[in-house]
Amino acid sequence: MTSRRFSTGGRMEMTASAVFLLPLVFIGLAVTIITVTGVSLISIGVGVPMVFAMVLFTRHFADLHRYWLASRFGVAIDRPYRDLPDEPGFIGFWKRFQGLVTDPQTWRDQAWLWVNMVLGLAFLVTVIALFAAGLGSISMGLWWHLMPEGAEYTSLFYTVSDTPTAFLYGIPAGLAYLTAWWLATPPLMRAYTHLAVVFLGERQPTLAERIDRLTRAAG
Repeated sequence: MTSRRFSTGGRMEMTASAVFLLPLVFIGLAVTIITVTGVSLISIGVGVPMVFAMVLFTRHFADLHRYWLASRFGVAIDRPYRDLPDEPGFIGFWKRFQGLVTDPQTWRDQAWLWVNMVLGLAFLVTVIALFAAGLGSISMGLWWHLMPEGAEYTSLFYTVSDTPTAFLYGIPAGLAYLTAWWLATPPLMRAYTHLAVVFLGERQPTLAERIDRLTRAAG
C-alpha cells in the first residue's frame, strides 16, 4: 500500500531534490515524444518495438522517482504493475507487449509524464527560482561592481545604479524572496509528491472491479 506520509525535512534538502528532479522532467518530455511517435507507427510495425522499449523505460524512470521520493520525503509508492509472461520467442514478446499496453498502470505512467511536464515543472522551477532570486538579490551589493559601466536595474520605482543602491535594494528584496522560498517550498514539494502518489501509486479499484474480483474468488 502506498504510504502518503510526507516528511518535510529541511528546505535546503527539498531544494536540492528540486534541482535533481528538474532535469528529469525534460528526459520525460523526450520519452513522451518517442512514445507518441511509436504509437503512430504501430500500424506499420515499426512502432511496436519503440513503444515496448519506451514503456519499459518509463517504468524504470518512474521507479527512480518512487525511490527518490521514498528516500528523501518518506513517501513509499507501490509498483502496481501486472506481471508479464516470460515465454521466449516472438510469441512471448508479443504477449509481453500486449500485457504492457493493456496494463492500466502503463497509461497512468504516461499521464504522469504529461502532468509532470506542466504542474511538476512549475512546482520545481518555483522552488529553485525563489531560492536563486533570494541569494542573487541579497548578495547584489557584492557583485554589482562587476556589471558594465552605466548599468541600471529598475524594480518597481527603485533604480539600482551602483553598489550602495544595490545593497539598499538587494538586502530587503533578497529577504523577501527567501521568506517566500521558506514558506512555499514545503507545500510545493508536497504537491509534487502528491502528483506522483496519485499517478504512480496503487489505484483504488472501482466497484465493478471489486465485484469482478469477488466473483472470480468465489468461482
